[in-house]
Amino acid sequence: MVTSPPSNLWCQNTTTALHQAASSGQHAALLLLISLGANVKVVSPTGFSPAYFASQYGRDRCLAALADAGADLNSPSAASGHSPTFNAVNDNHMACLAVLCRYGGADSAHRISPANFADLDYKAVSPPCSPAQMAAVRGNTAALRLLFGGGADTAEIAFQVFAEHPAASL
Repeated sequence: MVTSPPSNLWCQNTTTALHQAASSGQHAALLLLISLGANVKVVSPTGFSPAYFASQYGRDRCLAALADAGADLNSPSAASGHSPTFNAVNDNHMACLAVLCRYGGADSAHRISPANFADLDYKAVSPPCSPAQMAAVRGNTAALRLLFGGGADTAEIAFQVFAEHPAASL
């Protein structure tokens, strides 16, 4: 018989089983952990959420399951300050970005859950730019279309980011 995992089930004292399932794309395991009551808003001692890992590693099905279960879609890492949305753009994970854009911005009519939303305009610490600015710097028109279709603020394209970002000289 399967019982609920303890809320402090940490792997090597840095991540939970939920973090591991999210980062490795183990969708069935992630769903089981959620059904057993795993905390989808847990943040590791090193400052990472399961949603952060899912977006960083392109695990769109896991990210969608976490989002549907009420995970924090805006929790930035303590190390980089990147949010799940910034990760999806930065690492070119368009399926993850599409999941996040379904949740839209705080004021977006596209948002599918009133209590949980992805801040599509969250500015990272390094480089200091929004997901839309990063997409523009990289010439990622697909990401721009997803972000603006999801409710990102078109005024977030600030040209100073081109001078601040290393890719600007390309």
